[in-house]
Amino acid sequence: MLKSPPPLETDLRLIIDKEGFMELSVQDLVIASGVPVSFNINYPSPVGYENALQATNFSPLRTITENTCFGCGARPDGMQLYSDILNSYKPDKIVASKVEITDEFVDDSGNIKNKIFWTSLDCPGAHAYMFFDPFPFVVLGRMAVHKLKPTHSNQEYYVVAWQIAEKEKRKYYTSTALHSADDELYAFTKQT
Repeated sequence: MLKSPPPLETDLRLIIDKEGFMELSVQDLVIASGVPVSFNINYPSPVGYENALQATNFSPLRTITENTCFGCGARPDGMQLYSDILNSYKPDKIVASKVEITDEFVDDSGNIKNKIFWTSLDCPGAHAYMFFDPFPFVVLGRMAVHKLKPTHSNQEYYVVAWQIAEKEKRKYYTSTALHSADDELYAFTKQT
C-alpha cells in the first residue's frame, strides 16, 4: 500500500521479513508496504496484439504533452503506455495498450526489470476508469499482482485493463493483465 509519494532520484530501502511482509522507506519515512496475498480475477479473453497496437496508435493520451508520468506520459525515457478503449470488445469498458520494451528496461540477463514490469500494469488500470468516468487525478493505492512467468525482452507484450467493481466514493477498482503478442497470459492484477 502506498503511504507517501515516492521521492524521485533517491535511494530507497526495501526490507522483507520471513513472512514476506515488505516495507519500502527512505530514512524514517515509510513510502509503501506490502504483504503476500492470493486472489482470483475473472479476466477477459485476450484481445490480441494488433488491437492493442491500434488502441495505442489512436490513444488520446498521445496529445497530452504535459503528462510527465514515467508510465503513461510523453517522457522520452518513459514507457509511453498510451491506452485507449476497445469499442468492439466485450465486456464493455476495457482498454488496451502495447508495452514497448527498450534496452534500458532490461537487466543484464535479458529479463524485464521489476520496476518496468510493475509500471506496465499500473497506469492502464487508471485508464480503465479515466476514459469512462473522467476525474482530474488518480494515484494507485493498492495493487496485488499474480506473476505467472518471467518476462523477457525477446517478447512483444500488451496490457489490457478493465473495471472490476463500481467506484466507491473516491476509490476505483480495476484489474490489468499482461499478455505476450501471441496472447499468452504473463500476469494479472487487482488494483484500488
